[in-house]
Amino acid sequence: MAKAQLQPGFNKEEVINLLKVSAQFGDPSYAAKMRVPAGYQKLYRSPIVGLDNCWELWRTDSEVPVISIRGTTRSEISWLANFYAAMIPAKGHLQISASEQFDYNLAEDPKAAVHAGWMIATAFLSKDILIKIDSLHKKRFS
Repeated sequence: MAKAQLQPGFNKEEVINLLKVSAQFGDPSYAAKMRVPAGYQKLYRSPIVGLDNCWELWRTDSEVPVISIRGTTRSEISWLANFYAAMIPAKGHLQISASEQFDYNLAEDPKAAVHAGWMIATAFLSKDILIKIDSLHKKRFS
């Protein structure tokens, strides 16, 4: 198995490939124009959770995992993530249900902030993402 290698800095080809991967969430006629780049394979698409959120797990030929998160949809509930536009501390917790708290730490700087709606959406997606990434890691290194 090849070892995943990421290089620091901006890589135009990598960005174009990731945009093509992201486009696969779109309308089928749009996705057809943005074909899946060579060397990328979709491994998983999540169920819809939270505010109409969904994500996909992809892998490159060089074993680099790619997480693609679907953005806002036409659904009214999906737009709530955009309307929850307040900036909240980048380290903290959210109560996402009566029995569930989501702890997060995106930056050590106490002045750093994150978009509340994005953080709520991430909270709902995180459980499934972590399970799949952990499983992929175990398969790769066991």
